[in-house]
Amino acid sequence: MKNLLRIALASLLWLSAAWASANSFTVRFKRPASWTSTPHIHAWYNNTVADNQAMRTTSDADWFEYTLDTDSPVHLNFNNGGWGNGNNQSATLYSQLPYDMCLTCAGSGAEIRHTTCPEDEESPLTVLFKRPEGWDATPHLHLYRQANSHSNRVIYEITVLNYSAAGTFNALTADLDRIQALGVNTLWLMPIFQLGELGKVGAYGSPYAIRNYRAVNPAYGTLEDFKALVNAAHSRGMEVWLDIACNHTSKDHAWVNGHPDYYASENGQRPYSPNGWNDVYQLDFQNQAMCHEMIENLKYWVRECNIDGYRCDYASGIPIGFWMDAAREVSKIKTVYWLAENDDAAYTAAFDGDYAWAFYSRLIEFAANPDVAQLISQCQNLYNDTGYRQKNKLIHLTNHDRSAYEGSVESRFGNYYKPLLVLSFTIFDTPMLYNGQEIGWTVSSFTDKQAIQWNNANAGIARLTSRLCALKSSAWALKDAPGRGTLSNLNASSASVYAYQRSLDDDAVVVLLNLSGNAVSFSLGTQPEGTFEDVLDDATGIRFSAGQTLQLPAYGYAVYHKKGGASVQSSDLTFVNDAAMQPSAYEGWYSYTTDQLAAGSACTLIFNNGGWSGGQTADYGLTVSDSYCFTSTGSGAAVTEIPCPTTGLSADAEPTQVFRIYSNQQRIAGSFCGRVQVYTLTGETVQVIDAAGAFHTQVLSPGIYLVALGSHICKIAVAGH
Repeated sequence: MKNLLRIALASLLWLSAAWASANSFTVRFKRPASWTSTPHIHAWYNNTVADNQAMRTTSDADWFEYTLDTDSPVHLNFNNGGWGNGNNQSATLYSQLPYDMCLTCAGSGAEIRHTTCPEDEESPLTVLFKRPEGWDATPHLHLYRQANSHSNRVIYEITVLNYSAAGTFNALTADLDRIQALGVNTLWLMPIFQLGELGKVGAYGSPYAIRNYRAVNPAYGTLEDFKALVNAAHSRGMEVWLDIACNHTSKDHAWVNGHPDYYASENGQRPYSPNGWNDVYQLDFQNQAMCHEMIENLKYWVRECNIDGYRCDYASGIPIGFWMDAAREVSKIKTVYWLAENDDAAYTAAFDGDYAWAFYSRLIEFAANPDVAQLISQCQNLYNDTGYRQKNKLIHLTNHDRSAYEGSVESRFGNYYKPLLVLSFTIFDTPMLYNGQEIGWTVSSFTDKQAIQWNNANAGIARLTSRLCALKSSAWALKDAPGRGTLSNLNASSASVYAYQRSLDDDAVVVLLNLSGNAVSFSLGTQPEGTFEDVLDDATGIRFSAGQTLQLPAYGYAVYHKKGGASVQSSDLTFVNDAAMQPSAYEGWYSYTTDQLAAGSACTLIFNNGGWSGGQTADYGLTVSDSYCFTSTGSGAAVTEIPCPTTGLSADAEPTQVFRIYSNQQRIAGSFCGRVQVYTLTGETVQVIDAAGAFHTQVLSPGIYLVALGSHICKIAVAGH
């Protein structure tokens, strides 16, 4: 319904282009503000200059592009107007593999870096609405823009296998109210896909040895069960992210026999197992056809199940160009969050956030050899890292790998666990919990069954974690990047105490940590302003003052939130438009088209009988694509999405408005796009339905048509044959 046929044919064109010119890729370059001439690109392959040309202009005056014909690693250099002016040359970038990429630099002599590609022009949103019986006026549509991301994330990593005794999607769905009440707003599900059997690890196999990227693990339930989980999470204001391993497949993936060229070789062996992972084979990211198929896998879960993000396993093992491509293509369906299992600011050109791995290592070192001054310095370094002013970092004390290979958080951090848990939720952007961590439970395997015992909770850990989640998800001062506030050291008089304040606008959070085994009394050299509430102990308000004596027990902690400060809003709907719909070519149907929403964004629709004062139907939230068709049973009833009309043309319809592909189609072997099989157009003819419903034969000519595919209407651009 959402341009499936056009997408399918575009996929064919892409594949044709890939087969015809597998050795070419396009570089786009954003000209620095200080440059005034058309940039030249200089490329070296194997230390030999191969290209030294002016770049092509684009529709955006700041962007230029050039296509390189090579499949070799390449060095790139850009110049302001030509090689002759060496002073205007940027530093060299080494590109490991040939991918379409977008680059920029700060000016002459500056390093070249990957950057976000300019958005491609998107089709506007079109809505068709079948007027309910009983309505007598032209329907009005009321459009609201909806936030599609959280500014204060709390991530909860879940292994479906061990989350419950049943180990199913449905068991997780049944527990969403508890997770929501905890203060979690983002669910990260470890890989849910069908797993390989060949060489599997443990009784159940590693979820990162994926046999089929477009099928759920049947032990977890069905695809419909997963969709129900996503919908239930969305109804509670939570996002759902999928964990995916694109670097490798299981040893019994269909590609192993069907497309052996999709796999990389090492020391003459193809395929091979990377990094000692004996249940998987390494993919070849120089193979453009494989890359295309993998990106189609990523698009599938966004398109079919409306997921909200990806956690990308071993992201640093894959060239950044692939991730740039993937993010660009997926964004044409919906804007999602990309989390890299990585700790490299260079990769944030393709990702929204990554791991604070180095910071985690510093916390482990601190627990083994406590040095408070050094810890304070590490926290300041984390906060002031210029590579993450607009990007996020994931702060964690445990996850599936840590729990499996390093033991419980209590064994790793000892008495420092609770104060460092407080720090992890308040020092920087995005804290995460792992599968039962909130009740003090450790799941030490993700390849064997170890169901969480929810009735065996550590009450102290549970209460502390719940309070921290609620604070992080609601306190404006703890907002994530972009636009995070400030971190200030409050200069405690005791060397054992780290006291700091997070501030943004008129909101503030004060944290006091005693990082020693002795009770301490201390004062603050810098006084927070205002009245604060005790977040953890429900105590009365406190005002800080000079010389005031504060106390903390051994390994103690206290957290205060400023009264009356700004808070994160639970709902963020922005009014966009309120307009009468237009009668369509179909009897009883009305249409509305807008270009006021970016493709992939979220919006809410409300339909009304003749204006706001008439009977209105319930909301319908959707992700902006190209076209949707709706109806309802009447005023106050829910809006439901239905197949678009293909019959019932009104008398004034254009004779060539609707097409149906000839029935004697011949399938192109192996060519699919989502659930739509791609066919040739036999004889380049179509059946035309005229205004009277009669069929005629017409030769397909260049232009844009509406094509009926089953009960779906699709637009197709025909560029000549």
